[in-house]
Amino acid sequence: MKIIFLSILLFSVVQCFAQTDSLSESNSSSEDTAQAEVDSIFSDAFLKIEILKRSLQELESDIPSDKKLEETSLSFQNQIEYYDSLIEVISESSLEYKRLDDLRDLEKVKNENLEKIASLQSKVRGFTSEVTDYRDRLIKLFEKLNEIKSDSVELSNNSRLFNDYSQIKSKIETQSNGFGKILGKMQKELTLLNDLQGVEQENIQNIKKVTRTKIRKQSVPIWQSEVKDNIPQRAWISFKNSVFDIYKYLKDNPERIYAHIFVYAIILLIALYFKKKEHLWEKYIGKEEEIKNVLHPLQRPYTSSLLLSITISPWIHDGAPSDFFDTTLIFLLIPILVFLYSSNIKNLFRESVYFSIIYFIIHIQHFVYDNTLFQRITMLVLALLLLIVVNRLRKIYDGANVVFFKQLFKGAIALLLASILANIFGYFAFSEFLLSKVAAVIVLAVVFHISTFAIIDVIKLIMLTERVNKFNSVKLYYETIKDTITKYVRLIAFFFWIIVVLRISGYYDTVMSRVLGFLTHQHSLGSISYTIKGIILFILTIYTSVKISNILEIYFKEDYGRGNEGTKRSIGTITIMIRYSIIIIGFLFAILFSGLPIENITIVAGALGVGIGFGLQNIINNLVSGFILALERPIQIGDIVQLDQFTGEVQDIGIRASKIRTFDGSEVIVPNGELISKQVVNWTHSDNYRRIEIFVGVAYGSPTEKVKKLLNQAINSCSHIRSNPAPLALFHDFGDNSLNFRILCWTSIDTLLLAKSEIITEIDNLFRANNINIPFPQRDIHVRTLDPSIQFTKPEEKQPEQTESKPEKHPEPEDREEENDEN
Repeated sequence: MKIIFLSILLFSVVQCFAQTDSLSESNSSSEDTAQAEVDSIFSDAFLKIEILKRSLQELESDIPSDKKLEETSLSFQNQIEYYDSLIEVISESSLEYKRLDDLRDLEKVKNENLEKIASLQSKVRGFTSEVTDYRDRLIKLFEKLNEIKSDSVELSNNSRLFNDYSQIKSKIETQSNGFGKILGKMQKELTLLNDLQGVEQENIQNIKKVTRTKIRKQSVPIWQSEVKDNIPQRAWISFKNSVFDIYKYLKDNPERIYAHIFVYAIILLIALYFKKKEHLWEKYIGKEEEIKNVLHPLQRPYTSSLLLSITISPWIHDGAPSDFFDTTLIFLLIPILVFLYSSNIKNLFRESVYFSIIYFIIHIQHFVYDNTLFQRITMLVLALLLLIVVNRLRKIYDGANVVFFKQLFKGAIALLLASILANIFGYFAFSEFLLSKVAAVIVLAVVFHISTFAIIDVIKLIMLTERVNKFNSVKLYYETIKDTITKYVRLIAFFFWIIVVLRISGYYDTVMSRVLGFLTHQHSLGSISYTIKGIILFILTIYTSVKISNILEIYFKEDYGRGNEGTKRSIGTITIMIRYSIIIIGFLFAILFSGLPIENITIVAGALGVGIGFGLQNIINNLVSGFILALERPIQIGDIVQLDQFTGEVQDIGIRASKIRTFDGSEVIVPNGELISKQVVNWTHSDNYRRIEIFVGVAYGSPTEKVKKLLNQAINSCSHIRSNPAPLALFHDFGDNSLNFRILCWTSIDTLLLAKSEIITEIDNLFRANNINIPFPQRDIHVRTLDPSIQFTKPEEKQPEQTESKPEKHPEPEDREEENDEN
């Protein structure tokens, strides 16, 4: 019993301990689950915050610093404040007393302001868009941060995690608020820019309206004008305003003044350099034919440099007020009069002095704009005087560019008459505009005329220097190069003169916009689209490539091709390959510049193929044949060739045809296709040697060995005969009247005729000295005896009748032939 009781007791104790362990295990398991849940919450929040922290760091690396953003914002604000202080509303009434030049200058300034405002608007919008993008990215980060519950963070009881959360939230809120302030400022600035843009657009409309009004009738006819008081005072105020505008421009743009001085110094150094080259001037004057009509500006370096530097002032001082250009035009009178005085043409110089005085007064009163009776009468008198002087200049001028200046003077006279009529009938502003611009246009024409002489002088003197003049192409083609350069320099000067005239008249922007619009307007021909600009560029590129190929061809032939014999013979191939290469490259560039779509080239190629099939096959054949001649080189420049009925020397191998000069002096143009398709004898393809063959006959009975010895002696006496191959003297055959000998020897093709002549002369001398005769042709005549039974009767002679004498009738050609047959 005790054993059973103890067993039960032991089992109960063990069971109790087992339950206790199970309970403890259960408690520990629940505690682990709770801890796992806490750890899970903690790790999820930690991960999200770490991701947000890294995203914020990446965003901060992309975002400029607060200082940089503030500086950019402040820069925009300063620029907008500058335009706000600069731009003001201009009423029509305030524009009434401005000249047409001033109105056009003001319109140009306002258009430039509009462009600058539009550019600034684009920059501000770009900056605003960038800042908005940064703020949107911050907002997205803030939304992700709010997804993390605050209780989950507090539950973690992790101070580090809580600090990270708070720092991220604080940074996002701070930067977002800063971006919001910047965006608010930029929005206000954009609104101000829009207002300024509207003001400038309205100002431009007012300026255009007043300009159109001034071109039309502005006041009453001159005989109804009233005299106004205080003319000197108003004139002085207007003059002071003009001087102030010039002073303000010079003060605000010192860099342009320095640039102008620098340009003058460069031109002066070049002029002084060529002034010292006295030997070049001696050559130049010796080559110049029309020396009486030629100015040499470089012989007066200071004056010519001043003239050229003032000529390019419209490009250096682009955007300057019209009063500034009027002042520079007045200064241009000084170098012009100096050059005309040195030309020793008294009549032309005297009229030029009169013109300069009138021109000076016109531009002085041009500063004073006052629609009064006094000024209108002054303008009328100046216009009449200028009309008289221009007409006299038109009659006496006979220098270079006569046609251009004659037409210019005729046009000036017509415009001056229009100015006089406009002044009389009340179109005061238009009259004043015509008078001042006509005088300025004539002065600018003279300036560019003298400037072309200066540029041409420089180019010609460069051509006469030793380094350039050593080229044979320059020596041989000096006149052609001179005429070509003169033509192109004058053409370029004419276009620059047109540009300057448009600039000073205020129509440059209007004309250029319309011209560019016309050139760039898209036209269509079926599926092909093109522009006038593309066509012009295509033609100019092809023309330029052809000209360059011609220049290089002349250089290689005259300079590179005058070396050794091998170089001379290969120069044709070189020039053809160069011409082909340059023209092909030029064609490719022409297609590139013209903007022709590549797919349309197939259409052009197809049309070209049709043209070749119908009518261009001969031309293409000659072109391809020229290319074959360049590669295979069966014929080269300098070869002696025989083609059909003529023989001559090859002078040139062109792309389409070659030139052969015959020995009688004529030049035959042979298409390259014939040189390929026909049989051509080339006497100098491999060498320049040719065989001489001479036949000599001596009388029967002459000693043959002695004759052969004398023939060899005659051959050896000629210095032009080659020893290898050795010459031969052969007994050829028995002729009808002589023993025939044959001479064979070799010589250069250049001395062929001379060597043959010397050998024949020596043979004749040797035969005479050794009594060897050269027989004449001999014929045996056999006379047959006639039959004596045949008798000949003499016809009776008729007595001449006493009739009127008639002129003797000559027998016709047929009768004469019959008589000859009977005889």
